[in-house]
Amino acid sequence: MATKLGKIKKISDLRSVWAHEANDFTKWLAEEDNLAELSDSIGIEIELEETESSVGDFNVDLFATESGTGRKSSLKTNLNIQTMTTLGNLSPTHQEKELRLLFGL
Repeated sequence: MATKLGKIKKISDLRSVWAHEANDFTKWLAEEDNLAELSDSIGIEIELEETESSVGDFNVDLFATESGTGRKSSLKTNLNIQTMTTLGNLSPTHQEKELRLLFGL
């Protein structure tokens, strides 16, 4: 079941809204309105290319292109900050998709 929250805001218990990161949170974030809010928040207009995109031995949750520049970017989400090691693992393998921007959320 999709949850409509409107604007991005701080939520203390993320799992109460998105039980599964890839199946719930990533899909929600990739929705047009939510991606537009993310773009506004980071100050970079991004256009979604694909979700759960392979980069070397890892997947990034959102693979996107920056509007106007064509720079490739990826966003790795993690609802459990204690296990946020994947972003560092992606750095050496980002050349495969010619990534210029790498975000962790």
